[in-house]
Amino acid sequence: MQTDLDGAVNELKNTEEHAKAASTDGSRLIEKLHQEQEGTLQVERLHKGLEQQIKELRICLEEIHELETENELEQDRH
Repeated sequence: MQTDLDGAVNELKNTEEHAKAASTDGSRLIEKLHQEQEGTLQVERLHKGLEQQIKELRICLEEIHELETENELEQDRH
């Protein structure tokens, strides 16, 4: 009977250790997920900023092209 009890106690201890290890792993994975999500948000912010810069540069290029066209027309008139 004592052997059965000792076996059950050892099994309980092993199960408890596995549960603690699983909990630690789960916490570590949650932290890693949080870090990945933060990184993703930063990349998305950078992407939006770069898209805005591209839009602004396209507008500038269009304005430059319009000015060049106007200058060419002015030069042709003279």
